[in-house]
Amino acid sequence: MLVISGTTILEHVAHAQDGAPVAEAKPYRLNATYYSEFWRNVHGGQGTGFSYLDKLDLSAGADAGPLFGLDGLTVFTRAFYANGHGLSSRLTGDNQGVSSIEAARQFRIFELWCEWRLSMNSSARFGLYDLNSEFDTLPTAAMFVNASQGIGRDISQSGRMGPSIYPMSSLGVRSIWQVAPQWIAQAAILDGVPGNPNHPTDTTVCISRKNGALLVGEAGYSNDVIHKIGLGAWHYISNFDTVGTGTYTTRSVPYSGNTGVYGLLDLTLARVPGEIASKLDGFVRLGYADPNVNRFGSFVGAGLVYSGFMKQDDRFGLGLAMARNGSPYLQAALLAGSPQTAAETDIEASWTIPVNPWLTLQPDLQYVINPNTDSTIQNDLVAGLRVTISWDTSPGS
Repeated sequence: MLVISGTTILEHVAHAQDGAPVAEAKPYRLNATYYSEFWRNVHGGQGTGFSYLDKLDLSAGADAGPLFGLDGLTVFTRAFYANGHGLSSRLTGDNQGVSSIEAARQFRIFELWCEWRLSMNSSARFGLYDLNSEFDTLPTAAMFVNASQGIGRDISQSGRMGPSIYPMSSLGVRSIWQVAPQWIAQAAILDGVPGNPNHPTDTTVCISRKNGALLVGEAGYSNDVIHKIGLGAWHYISNFDTVGTGTYTTRSVPYSGNTGVYGLLDLTLARVPGEIASKLDGFVRLGYADPNVNRFGSFVGAGLVYSGFMKQDDRFGLGLAMARNGSPYLQAALLAGSPQTAAETDIEASWTIPVNPWLTLQPDLQYVINPNTDSTIQNDLVAGLRVTISWDTSPGS
């Protein structure tokens, strides 16, 4: 099953894990989701205060096979609006991103692709593509608000403008194969520089030799207990400046390529029988990025989520995300007279409370240790509430 931003667009696997046939894709699906977040920076960071963030996410997918005479052809588009208000940039001063929806003010066509089901267990996708819709994802971690729980800081920091993830996407092609009943392999090639660096809020595509390309591959396994075991790798085909250039020194040293790897584990740890069917899930994410061209050389994410905490469908989670500076960055900072701490660590407690099918409340509390690894910024305590309003329609829904 392919899942795009929480919405099933195409179910392409020949059989489900229990051996039953997978349902056919529906002719179309429309989705609108509005996120509003109310934050109070209680202590530390760059200064206490209040911030309001919001994001409107609109998407549409359709079976385009009859139109073009190609069975298994799907088209999908997604756009969003973000209000551009600051939280990490203005108050908390952290690097990883307290809120995953924070972005510069913009309206952007974020995804626009077509997918062709090559067989019952393989497909190819081409167009504006969100790498994080399928790569470096953990089902259990998705409930958290901190951006590093959505995608590891090892890969999200990479590239000149970041990889093709929120809030800026790039042109790419992706192939996915179900190589065995419980094994999936996927690979993607994307433009190495999403958008236009001179106009970062515009939706543009500019492919050039200078931009290079980003290559990503991932293999994953799942069953009834293990939501996902995954191993991935990524590599940029381009030249990069070494760490320190333009930050602490004026030295420019070309460096060929930029590589990283990551590992994922997400599984059910325990099930609790009773009137409320509860369970405890846990996850671990480990990542490495070449410290010669990336500030953070390693990343660790972990968490526990208890489903059925107070009611049947609520969830309470504790998460940790730690991005650790590489040695070249620490040495450059020391030579420049701006010594840094080794790592930034975010500890998050979050509780999702579905009120009804279209409304979810999510109180969230985060404590950031060594924000941006800057020793002059105090540890930060920030409290927030995310309100999610969603509308979804498709035939039969």
